Amino acid sequence: MGRQTYDPFVVYDVDGKRAGQTAAYLTECGLPAEAYSQVDEALERLAHAPLSLVLINWAGAVPQQALQILQSVRYVSNVPCVLRAVESNDDAHRVTGFNAGADDCIPGDFTDQEVIARIRAVVRRARFTVPAPTLTQPSFPSTMAKTNCSPWRLAIDQRDLIAPCGTPCGLSTAEFDFLYYLNRRRGLPVPRTVLSEEIFRRPWYPEDRAIDNVAARLRRRLAPFCNDPNMIKAVRGVGYVFTGIRQQDIINKQSTL
Repeated sequence: MGRQTYDPFVVYDVDGKRAGQTAAYLTECGLPAEAYSQVDEALERLAHAPLSLVLINWAGAVPQQALQILQSVRYVSNVPCVLRAVESNDDAHRVTGFNAGADDCIPGDFTDQEVIARIRAVVRRARFTVPAPTLTQPSFPSTMAKTNCSPWRLAIDQRDLIAPCGTPCGLSTAEFDFLYYLNRRRGLPVPRTVLSEEIFRRPWYPEDRAIDNVAARLRRRLAPFCNDPNMIKAVRGVGYVFTGIRQQDIINKQSTL
């Protein structure tokens, strides 16, 4: 029997050095792995499939970033996900991981050999069940939406969204940055932590409503031009996803804001 081949593995860890060491060890064991320590970079990689498995390391309590990545993956795919403690053996933390959608939660006192064995077992089980859909982005046109005359257009020089009728939507700086970032990752949920860093250049905290306020204002801005209130969807416990503007939802009239 020939040697088993695998699609790439993604390793996420807030500690970049530890992520690299884990990925290197997996690769040495025949599991080709890529290391990521930034949430946005990890989510960007998830758009390029197929993948064998996502491995998320954590130390201490399960960090919010780890759960956000796990929930983001679960939102679009059933690709196997494993949480691995590098220090903690707290049962409550592993229960949190399982409840968030992890396929396995590996305690911190397991040997490297057992970690590899459990990862292989998770991948093996996945291959003998329903095939995991890939994490490719939904098939949207290159522009946000098209009518018979002209497309929606993000005008970088004007930092505004131009409707098919040619009318600028009058986006604020935060609204433009929000839409621009979501459109680049169309179809993939983007965590509030990432959006806060990208738009406001500051960390996000659970009581921070700035991102939610920007999303609400942007929906109101687009309402006169589009019938679809769900083109910018809130993903509970994660952030927001932009699904695109469908042609049938466009209000084809000369509206102004």
